Amino acid sequence: MKRAYRYRFYPNQEQVENLARTFGCVRYVYNRALAERHRAWVGEQRRISHAETDKMLWWSGTWSEIVPLPARSRTRRGRSCGRMLEYKAGWYGRTVIAVDRWYPSSKTCSSCGAQVESLPLNIRGWTCRCGVVHDRDVNAARNLLAVGLTVSACGDGVRPPRS
Repeated sequence: MKRAYRYRFYPNQEQVENLARTFGCVRYVYNRALAERHRAWVGEQRRISHAETDKMLWWSGTWSEIVPLPARSRTRRGRSCGRMLEYKAGWYGRTVIAVDRWYPSSKTCSSCGAQVESLPLNIRGWTCRCGVVHDRDVNAARNLLAVGLTVSACGDGVRPPRS
């Protein structure tokens, strides 16, 4: 004889926020790992173990690329995530530097500083007039690193002003 039990969970508002944050993060990490495993299987015909996936998920990317600033600053949770990012960065000896969201990091050549007029999102690579071939994402990362180091070296504020 099989038995089944049904339970109903009625969360309060704080629990709803915590559940949304947790499941949103879990969904993001799962989808990222799944995409990486799929890419490895389709591209190289190899399987990725869970240990390799764990290593890949130690990502040093930019949180602000995932969640835009207005969405972060509107909610209490968004502000607390920004504070959490700052103190977690301090644990690992990193600094958090805010760069303007509209800075043309993809369109600016990291070698000579020239800027392309327009660069649609479907173009993943481009050649500068100085002859350097750029991958869009790698070039943007180099430019953002250079801007961040410049801001840090000039003594400008590391954190964005609080409103």
